[in-house]
Amino acid sequence: MRTLVASFHQSDQSMASFARTHGLTRDQLYYWIKKFSNESEDQVAASSGFIPVEIGELESSTPRFITIRTSDGLEIQIPI
Repeated sequence: MRTLVASFHQSDQSMASFARTHGLTRDQLYYWIKKFSNESEDQVAASSGFIPVEIGELESSTPRFITIRTSDGLEIQIPI
């Protein structure tokens, strides 16, 4: 539904027209728009299962990769 709400915001259609085109009522679309507009970025991240990561400045001699370790011991290294 987030994708649909994002598509609505990028469209030039009225709420009623967009909703009708996507098999929703205007009230249903309005509900989802309000629901997602009241969520903070942290709530959206938590519901997606992803955690935001910020990478600071690195020295040029420092190896440049991200390591992800899962609870079952799997380790993935991603070059950056």
